[in-house]
Amino acid sequence: MKEYFLQMARYNLWADQLICKRIDRLDPIDLDKTIASSFPTIRRTLGHMFDAERIWLNRLNGRSLDHWPSSKIENFTTAYLLEESGAALSYVESVNEQDLNSLCTYSNRAGVEFSNKVSGVLMHLFNHATYHRGQLISMLRQLGEEELPATDIIAYLRLERE
Repeated sequence: MKEYFLQMARYNLWADQLICKRIDRLDPIDLDKTIASSFPTIRRTLGHMFDAERIWLNRLNGRSLDHWPSSKIENFTTAYLLEESGAALSYVESVNEQDLNSLCTYSNRAGVEFSNKVSGVLMHLFNHATYHRGQLISMLRQLGEEELPATDIIAYLRLERE
């Protein structure tokens, strides 16, 4: 099971690097243009992805946050998301099979307590990132951008075999 989560963490970082590299080529004004999606701008979508990873990694480490971490960052850039994706990989590298099967007990922002297996939290974390990367690709298309990266896991797996 650990090998699976290592692969997912590596894929997550790789895919985030691809999408962030493409986003970094945008005119900075495009990061804050209103675009129909779950979040109104590319910057807000990236911030949400960062928030989710930061919140879940804190929960996995026994801390529950009561705020959105990106709200404390004055000028949010892709570097913050990439740093957090690297932290997710480091977390997975640090755990063992027993850790993956253990329970993570945490409180949501409203103070309601939950318990999930660490493996389930990691599945959520990586699936959540994939969902929002797809939204970012759609947002880039709405801006008329071309040459968009393929961030599907199969693209990563094909590269991994080379």
